[in-house]
Amino acid sequence: MPATFDSAANADLILHETGLVDAGSDFRETFVAPTEPGDYLVICTVAGHYPSMQGRLSVQ
Repeated sequence: MPATFDSAANADLILHETGLVDAGSDFRETFVAPTEPGDYLVICTVAGHYPSMQGRLSVQ
């Protein structure tokens, strides 16, 4: 993953995008996960938030 995420240059890496979520708010969204089993990196693409805001999506 690039140190600074550039959504134009790295659009092929985006599986799903939620848009901005207000701090302190609750948010839920449903999407279809990739059908290929594996671990997928989930990141915040807001400037300066990656790499500290990231997680993992595990598809079995």
